[in-house]
Amino acid sequence: MMQHSNPKGLPPEFVDKMYDDYDRATRRAVLKLYRATPDPGKTAGAGRDATGLASLTRPDAYDWRVDLLAFLIILFFGGLLVGALARLLLPGPDPMGIFMTALVGLCGTISAGLFSWYVLHRHGAGLILSVAFSMLIVWIYRRSRGAEYRRRTPGSPR
Repeated sequence: MMQHSNPKGLPPEFVDKMYDDYDRATRRAVLKLYRATPDPGKTAGAGRDATGLASLTRPDAYDWRVDLLAFLIILFFGGLLVGALARLLLPGPDPMGIFMTALVGLCGTISAGLFSWYVLHRHGAGLILSVAFSMLIVWIYRRSRGAEYRRRTPGSPR
């Protein structure tokens, strides 16, 4: 850990934490950065820890609302894809809008994830299980709406 030009070693607490918490590549990167610092004792100060390495913080311009918006957009389109596949694979009329389709897909995906976690003891539902649960939700939705979704024959009363 020491070099001829930098005879000062890392603090023992930091070394213990580094070997407990970091993988090999991260440890090598920390050591490389530490060895490249001319005098770690001098550079320690505001915003730096005892090793002279800058503490990791987010940039000032970081806006969490952008991440949330991107997450919600991806969630909507994922639900829309799963809901559309469920409606496509389940024969019969489905007079529901785009938002209801996305909601059905999201509910089916969440239900499939919970089923996969608690019943199958697996991590992640997968597309097939999500579509199957969404099909079940569409079928339940049709049954709960009753006669509104049944196809009317020509000449039948409204």
